[in-house]
Amino acid sequence: MKEMLAMLYDPRKREKFLKFKAIFDRYGTRPSKLKNHPEPYPTALLKNVRHKSRGATEETIVADHLWLKDAMCLPPLNPGQEIEFQGRIDMFAKGSYECDFHVIDITDVKLLKKENL
Repeated sequence: MKEMLAMLYDPRKREKFLKFKAIFDRYGTRPSKLKNHPEPYPTALLKNVRHKSRGATEETIVADHLWLKDAMCLPPLNPGQEIEFQGRIDMFAKGSYECDFHVIDITDVKLLKKENL
């Protein structure tokens, strides 16, 4: 499902921030690879990640789910809350022969729905 996210990725415009909307699902952790910081890092799982391209009338789902590798950029959230944020799309190696895409440098996080779904 991240093919749409891959279509938005442009290595020539890596500094370009895009606006996204998503539903918060849950927090998680990932192990630290640093010897001087052994505690796990907080992560966050977002579902139904959407983006509205310039000139488009409707939002497009660009990823069915997306793990944010640093959840410290988010305010305290409950499952089902909808957020809007800006971020940059980047490519990373997944395993030895695969690549995947994620959103990094999350900024301008806004809570859109205060109640849970």
